[in-house]
Amino acid sequence: MVKMVKGINGERSAGLRPVEVYWMAMYDYNPGWSVPRHAHDFFQLFFVIDGVLQLQTDNGNIEIGRNSFILMPPYAPHALKALSGCPLRTFDIKFSVFPEDLHASLLRKNRPFTDSSGFLKNLLEEIHHEAVMAEPWYRETCNALALQMIVWMGRMNIGTAVQSGVELTTTWCRDQSIRPVLKFIRENYADSNLTLDDIASFVGYAKTYLAKKFRTVVGLSVHRYLMRYRIYEAKSLLRYTAKPIKEVAHLTGFKTIYHFTRVFSDFEQIPPGKWRQWEGASGRKGIAISPSFVNTDMTQGESRPVDIITANGRTVPLCASPPVIRYS
Repeated sequence: MVKMVKGINGERSAGLRPVEVYWMAMYDYNPGWSVPRHAHDFFQLFFVIDGVLQLQTDNGNIEIGRNSFILMPPYAPHALKALSGCPLRTFDIKFSVFPEDLHASLLRKNRPFTDSSGFLKNLLEEIHHEAVMAEPWYRETCNALALQMIVWMGRMNIGTAVQSGVELTTTWCRDQSIRPVLKFIRENYADSNLTLDDIASFVGYAKTYLAKKFRTVVGLSVHRYLMRYRIYEAKSLLRYTAKPIKEVAHLTGFKTIYHFTRVFSDFEQIPPGKWRQWEGASGRKGIAISPSFVNTDMTQGESRPVDIITANGRTVPLCASPPVIRYS
């Protein structure tokens, strides 16, 4: 008879998870739009894609510019405004964190940070895309990506926020011989005539050596990585601009729209035109990822006393001191 041996987590409830993503939006604010002073019992992260976000907190007014973000902890009163004359686009994600150490590490993050590597923006784009597509296990995928985001932010406190797992940046790669190759591809991906010979010649490696070394370090062939990076840039153009698909193909190194469509569909399992429609349909409104979450939209609302908005949509007065959070 086979004896079943339980691990240290063998008694844990199947429903226990470290992170729960409630809601996600890529939101456009018109100049002057605002959200009145309020608080909530979950974390909320604002990432500025374009424009300037003015956040009003108990510590004063904070202006957050492009490619920067701020994390509002639970029970922290705040209001926000899009500065006049400056359209604002943000990623907005609401979530709870249950392990006490992770939760505590995030409480120290309520000041602006700059996403200089693009790591956080890439994660938020993936979470948003998962929420839009709603494929099987999308909630689990969103939670897993959010956990990666939270660990990255937690490591910022001790100076070890490495870019592990993001193949589209160069700083994650510890192999000094491959970093120049990644950098060259990032700077020349739009050249539709770019070949492995060109890349090998630039970095001074034999073509066969480069091909083998690159696959060992990166896990992809040079050609596959190049195609992946082109699609990464194409998605940004499709998401944030109104450029025709033919122009997007040209700007990202594809000679024909047919080749672009085939490669895009290979990576995303959907043609670029339909992908843009899906993304556009989800813009300017939020997507509830947790089915029990009720979002309270107060954009352009009138000022009123600070309330706490709970994850189930209830509104309660803000206590003099926030309740003690206990985790099982």
